[in-house]
Amino acid sequence: MKKLRMYTTSTIPQSEHFPLKQEILNKAEQIIIESAKLTGNLNIHIINAIKENLRTINSYYSNKIESEGTHPIDIERAMKNQFSQDDKKKSMQQLSLVHIEAQKYLETTIVIGVCGLYQFIII
Repeated sequence: MKKLRMYTTSTIPQSEHFPLKQEILNKAEQIIIESAKLTGNLNIHIINAIKENLRTINSYYSNKIESEGTHPIDIERAMKNQFSQDDKKKSMQQLSLVHIEAQKYLETTIVIGVCGLYQFIII
C-alpha cells in the first residue's frame, strides 16, 4: 500500500527555541489523512448535518471564550427565532447567530490553493 504524504505549511509556529518534533508532525499528518478518508466515505447529507452541528458548537465555544457563553439549547432556540425575554441572554443568542452566519460565509468563500509545497487560503 502506498503511503500518502501531505505537504502543507505548519499551522504551529516554530523557531529554534520552540522546535516541533517530527513525531508530532507525523501524527498530525496522519490525523488529517485519516479524517479525509473518513469524510470521503460519508454521504453529503451526513457531512452537511455534521457541519450544521459543528457550527452550533463553534458558536458556543466562541461565545464562551469572548464572554459568558450561550448554552447550545439557547442557540438552537435562536435559530428558530425563539429568543429569550432577558435582554442579556437575547443579545448572546443574537451573537451566536452572527458567529454561525460568519462561519457559513467563510465556508462558501474560502478556497484552498496549493502552490508547490505550500498550502494557502484565498479569501
